[in-house]
Amino acid sequence: MKKFVLILLTLCFIPTLAFANGPEDDDEYPIDVYIKGKQAAMYESFTGVEMKDNRVTLPVRVVAEGLGGKADWNEKTREVTLTHGKNVVVMTIGKKAYTINGMKKTMDTVPRISKNRTYLPMRFVSEALGVKVQWDEKNRTALFGDMEIGKKVKGEKIQVFKNVTVTIPEDKKDMFLYKEEKMDDGFLRKSLYEKKNHAADEAIGWVGCFDIADKPEGDIPSYVVGRIGNKYLIFICASDVQTSLENKELQKAYNDARKELPEILSTVQIAK
Repeated sequence: MKKFVLILLTLCFIPTLAFANGPEDDDEYPIDVYIKGKQAAMYESFTGVEMKDNRVTLPVRVVAEGLGGKADWNEKTREVTLTHGKNVVVMTIGKKAYTINGMKKTMDTVPRISKNRTYLPMRFVSEALGVKVQWDEKNRTALFGDMEIGKKVKGEKIQVFKNVTVTIPEDKKDMFLYKEEKMDDGFLRKSLYEKKNHAADEAIGWVGCFDIADKPEGDIPSYVVGRIGNKYLIFICASDVQTSLENKELQKAYNDARKELPEILSTVQIAK
């Protein structure tokens, strides 16, 4: 059985430098969060964004994995220790006091337990670990850190847009295929396909596509790759299986390509 997804895109994002107060009803006023470019909802341990004291909070495993650190839990003291490089941050459930490399600090909210998960305030964690924070009040979008791009590798260099290139590395040339497709509405889709699936059937193997837009679309799995002027370069991912479910070899090839996608996106270069 084959499953297909066709995604129409209209994206908009306007950055500001500081968080502003907002309503605490996340169902009515959803918040979209990106950690180093990757949408928080794409993490397996993601159980939702929650607001506490008008602060964005996320499950500790998402925070640690997204920022590239390590999290340890002390049941007796109810402390969470986050380690990122030389930085060590210790927070205690229900307490505003915390430490950064042993130095005492105070925040205006508290870590807490919700849905059987430990939720941490992202702004304080990010700033303690030296990660840039951006908040867009209008679109209720938070970005913690930028995706690391500009990696130079040998391979097929592709002009995605006038000032944007992406490289398919030599060791990934049998895995990925770049293709430009004109959609029914006239939109020119700049797509990446998993090569084996697409060769077996042109209707499958779609991994995602690039777009330049004003804001991320929270309902679609995506990466914020970088900025172009006042707009953002987005990579929109397939939100459903794009392979033959009966063919285990093709399934594995597609899953492997999805795992390697961040490596491909790291080769994106944006000319000034």
